[in-house]
Amino acid sequence: MAGALPPSAAEWIATGSHLATPGGRIFYRTQGEGPALVMLHGFPTWSYDWAQVTPDLARDHQVVTLDFAGYGASEKRMGVDFSVSASADAVESLLRHLAIFRATLVIHAMAQLLVRSCSTAARRGAYHSRLTRSTC
Repeated sequence: MAGALPPSAAEWIATGSHLATPGGRIFYRTQGEGPALVMLHGFPTWSYDWAQVTPDLARDHQVVTLDFAGYGASEKRMGVDFSVSASADAVESLLRHLAIFRATLVIHAMAQLLVRSCSTAARRGAYHSRLTRSTC
């Protein structure tokens, strides 16, 4: 599939799902099977940043992309918590929803702040997902 055109933004959204989290309703996509790769977009972008690479990665991984609240196809309304901790909680909620307990996080730009927050929460025992490796 190398060199294939990525889906259009409309196709990207049409093949995704939404999950209600305490911090707002988030958009996510899963593609492929195998070890989990969770792709975290930077700010102020969205999961579509990963559209060109996900088909190749999905050949031997379960690729999970999501839009943090306020970005992309996720909820954008007054009262939604757009904080780093709420975004980290959304990642935790999604991993729990998908029953992913081990994952490699692929991080773009400012999303590294979320990883620190997730790591701190995991050390507190707030959830059982385990960060195995991250790539910035």
